[in-house]
Amino acid sequence: MIASLQHVSHRYGAATALADVTSDLPAGTMVGLIGPDGVGKSTLLGLVAGARRIQSGRVRVLGGDMADPRHRGAACPRIAYMPQGLGKNLYPEDIEDAVGGVEGVIPGRVVAFGVESEADGTEQVCVAAETAVEEAGARKRLALAVKQAAMAIDVTVAAVHLVPPRWLIKSSSGKPSRKANRERVLSGDAPILEGGAS
Repeated sequence: MIASLQHVSHRYGAATALADVTSDLPAGTMVGLIGPDGVGKSTLLGLVAGARRIQSGRVRVLGGDMADPRHRGAACPRIAYMPQGLGKNLYPEDIEDAVGGVEGVIPGRVVAFGVESEADGTEQVCVAAETAVEEAGARKRLALAVKQAAMAIDVTVAAVHLVPPRWLIKSSSGKPSRKANRERVLSGDAPILEGGAS
């Protein structure tokens, strides 16, 4: 079995996305999830991929419990998970390209990632960008310029994390790693300051 869900339920505030779902996804098969918007397809895939926190029930993937942080950490790199393109067929690379052109941001040293908002059941877009700008007022102006660059491609950025040069973690290909940098930012290593910028 590649994945097994037992009595899985997930809510966003008062809205129920999944209610007591039990299903097995056997190895060697192709599975499709089909249904209208808002029925829990993305939530279910996010739980299987380890991108969402399990609220109730049990999710086993690749032979282990996804509620166990050690197993989740070992399994996640083996799972290809591409969430919906922000509803606009936009992907993190599009945001990174737009933000990378902002004066003060070090080109090629930007990552965009989603953070689940439990309040409204969606993902908010966050950006971490390397910069040599240190003065507080200039950093606030830079954060605003980053948000405006994203707005130019119809993306609202909830938080901008301005980090020093060489702060972003690179993958083996030499590009900034979205997953590793998302985890680093969310660990509090780059705290959000007032106004959604750090």
